[in-house]
Amino acid sequence: MDFNSSFISIGCEQTTKSIVDFDDLSSKLDSLDKKVEDLLKEHHTTQKLLKRVLEEVKSTSHNATKKRNKILPQKPFAEAHDFATFEDKIQSSETKFNDLVAELQMIIASNSDKFVKMAWRKVFTDDVAQIYSWKGTKTKKPARALSVTTALRQAYHQKFPTAATDMEFERTTLNFFQHASNRLKKRIEYENKKNMSSVIVD
Repeated sequence: MDFNSSFISIGCEQTTKSIVDFDDLSSKLDSLDKKVEDLLKEHHTTQKLLKRVLEEVKSTSHNATKKRNKILPQKPFAEAHDFATFEDKIQSSETKFNDLVAELQMIIASNSDKFVKMAWRKVFTDDVAQIYSWKGTKTKKPARALSVTTALRQAYHQKFPTAATDMEFERTTLNFFQHASNRLKKRIEYENKKNMSSVIVD
């Protein structure tokens, strides 16, 4: 075989290989295009599904808000006898109890622990909280026996179905009442200092 024949033979082989490589690449690109198209279709379907779910959630939330009667006061209870009257109403009325659960669920909190603390602060001030403890003592009433506590626990489990536990609820509530007196003391000290500063300025 002369040099020219060898050169032509090698060139043909390379050309054939290039064609095969190109066909293979073209086939892979077609396959990739199809996968991208399928992914886009799935994304579009998912977006439509999410949109429908969000619309249903908004609709449910709107209906729940319309049907729910506001039960908590605009400001937390600052007097023990006012809260006691409220507790009696919750205890004696299933409708009011359910209204309270629904209203507590509307509280926006980043986690279950914060939710419990925020909920108690919406119910009463530390002036009232200080007369309670979780289990109760000789000088304090048991918070765990309150219907309000039962309603809050129910709202807590419904709002955080996977993260909420009875142990955490009780621990957080116990700490809330345990430190009520100290929080109240600090608030009074702050207000006294603020009043003193105001008198000095005047």
